[in-house]
Amino acid sequence: VVPAVLPKQKVLHTEWFYPDCLADYYGCDVFSEEHWKIIGNFMRTAASQGVNMIFTPLFTPALDTLIGGERTTVQLVKVYKRSDGYSF
Repeated sequence: VVPAVLPKQKVLHTEWFYPDCLADYYGCDVFSEEHWKIIGNFMRTAASQGVNMIFTPLFTPALDTLIGGERTTVQLVKVYKRSDGYSF
């Protein structure tokens, strides 16, 4: 053991945040006033626990989605299918 004191840390505490899960769990419409209130409550709680950066997907991820199933869409960008590919 070394008798030392570390300086105040500036480490980023990052967490992923999936707002679709909150809409599904609380049974509210995505991006409704109720949904934004719930999101705000979760953000305040995260900040109070030392989380200082949030990652949220720009695209609705296919995580834990059954084959043929669909996850609640909360995309923050529009996706366009073009003849030569996709644009965002």
